[in-house]
Amino acid sequence: MKKGFTLIELLGIITILGLILIVAIPMLIESNNAASANEAEADSENLRIAAEDYMSSCYSLGLCAENEYKDFLYGNAAEATVSKEELVSGGFVKDSEKVPDNVTLIKENGKIVVKK
Repeated sequence: MKKGFTLIELLGIITILGLILIVAIPMLIESNNAASANEAEADSENLRIAAEDYMSSCYSLGLCAENEYKDFLYGNAAEATVSKEELVSGGFVKDSEKVPDNVTLIKENGKIVVKK
């Protein structure tokens, strides 16, 4: 007697594997999309923190011309912009590839957010 799988057994295994893939692939795609969205949100939050830290340091140390960020930090201005060069040269960001040329912060519903 020969040992091995019959055609019916092989078709059954292929069918089961196909069903597993039909379920697994959409879940993997959804997981990847969620990870990308979370990464974008985290990058935006990190930019906000870096820009806010830069403004605060610049103002408190008196390094900015005429304390240009004072009005924004104290709620007298609706938005403020920090350049990529300022954030990188000040050491507020390490990965400059993800930083846009200008990071604009706005006050929205009492919170400071990165303008997109």
